[in-house]
Amino acid sequence: MTKSRDLQRLILESSEIESFLNALTRLAVHELSDASEEVLCGITLLRHKRAATVASSSQDAQDLDEVQYSYKDGPCLNAARNQTLEHIPDLQAEERWPEYSQTS
Repeated sequence: MTKSRDLQRLILESSEIESFLNALTRLAVHELSDASEEVLCGITLLRHKRAATVASSSQDAQDLDEVQYSYKDGPCLNAARNQTLEHIPDLQAEERWPEYSQTS
């Protein structure tokens, strides 16, 4: 099946937004991961300067979001605030969020 058909099927078959968003994160992981690197994916919602994970590909992705919220900084929060994509190939070498990188 093609990527666009997978996404179309996902949209048509999802009856609730939460199930759609969770399935979307899993589809993203499937498309972006390879044998050498598993991608984690979460969808963060910012409302009134408060962050919440509304969907995640796994418990690990959810846990990493919670670490960011405790420090009020990290790749997902940066992406949400700046409306950008963040890809961190080596979290241990990442220097922009030292507290988050050390904890994760």
